[in-house]
Amino acid sequence: MTTKDFFDILNIEIAKKYKKQVIAAEAMGTDRQSLNKTLRRLATGKGITLEKLMITLDFFGYELIAVKKETANE
Repeated sequence: MTTKDFFDILNIEIAKKYKKQVIAAEAMGTDRQSLNKTLRRLATGKGITLEKLMITLDFFGYELIAVKKETANE
């Protein structure tokens, strides 16, 4: 999964639940510019921290889970 995939998921959530970024941002307790900056960083894959990604995903009801891959050698 890439940061672009997270961007797509969050854009769908914003459209379904809030209709506009400004309304979603207000619900998050931030401004539209900050939310837009986070989404742009996800879209480009540049300059977003794991912490910021996790906070944003949590707000929209998602969580990031790391699972060890199973390999044929094990």
